[in-house]
Amino acid sequence: QGRIPVAISVAGGHIVGSPFTVSVVAGPVSLSQTLLTGTGAQDRTAGDPATLIVQSRDAYANALTSSAPGALTVSLAASASLSVSCRDTAPSLTCDYLLTISGSYSQQVTLNGAVSTATSTFKVFPNIVSAATMTTSGNGLTAATAGTAASFTLTSRDKYGNQVTLGRTPFTATLGGVILGSSVSVKSSVVDLNNGQYYVSYVATVTGT
Repeated sequence: QGRIPVAISVAGGHIVGSPFTVSVVAGPVSLSQTLLTGTGAQDRTAGDPATLIVQSRDAYANALTSSAPGALTVSLAASASLSVSCRDTAPSLTCDYLLTISGSYSQQVTLNGAVSTATSTFKVFPNIVSAATMTTSGNGLTAATAGTAASFTLTSRDKYGNQVTLGRTPFTATLGGVILGSSVSVKSSVVDLNNGQYYVSYVATVTGT
């Protein structure tokens, strides 16, 4: 793609006008050569804005200098298909979007209904732990027997509800209250399961609610 000289000579001499300058332009868009770049083609954290740039190229990887003819669109697929809003920024297509659900994604480019064989895959990781969305489970949250160990599990999640799969989040579990006018404190033990969950156990020795 560009300008190339074409020389024509006879008996060692150039003909009139030689060498000629030929302008070579890109051929029709080739979906298999479509290039996906930008933060939209990279791993990211849930809630982080991303921009995907779709560069149209011909079969020889030459970049088109104008918009690809026809309906060039981008689609995202995970557990469910998601539509992406794009704008024409000739000669490329620019898509801005934000994902809040963690997981693995793939994105494809289509032209007039034909799907590109070149896909971009990336992962969306959970954001930081949010106390407001952490969940709990286990009988130790509602009932216990004096002198017998009780327990429950904490599951850490980010503000979008994604389970955080890494441990090492510092937090404390304080158990106690006032029973029959006396302040009661219960010692607890917290075990980091290193998967975003924490096992909390305790032994109550005073009955009450």
